[in-house]
Amino acid sequence: KNESIQKIIKPEEEKDLKKKLNNLFNEEKVHLKKDLTLNDLSQKMQISSRKLSALLNDVLKTNFYDKVNYHRVEEAKNMLVSDKVIQYTIAAIGESCGFNSKSSFYRVFKNSTGYSPSEYRSSFNNK
Repeated sequence: KNESIQKIIKPEEEKDLKKKLNNLFNEEKVHLKKDLTLNDLSQKMQISSRKLSALLNDVLKTNFYDKVNYHRVEEAKNMLVSDKVIQYTIAAIGESCGFNSKSSFYRVFKNSTGYSPSEYRSSFNNK
């Protein structure tokens, strides 16, 4: 199985693909789009979704949802402790970070950080 994967992503394109992917998340913030799909992301990268899956799974040792949720949680962590959005509800922050529902935001955030979004916010505001 591993041989076929090696053929999907050639070693010489790996670096470029990683760079493209990082740029889409860090600069373009693709994860903020609520209904982002693997297909959307592969189109933005101008590669097949099969190749994107191989990049995520085999090269980066993650999957599409974990990658997207990781960036959404990072975004939420920044927003939760920012003075600019202190008036936003936690649900509004989750929504603006691309989560479809308050419950998925809470679940993913807590699994990722060990804290609920409100616990996370208060731990910073009390310092």
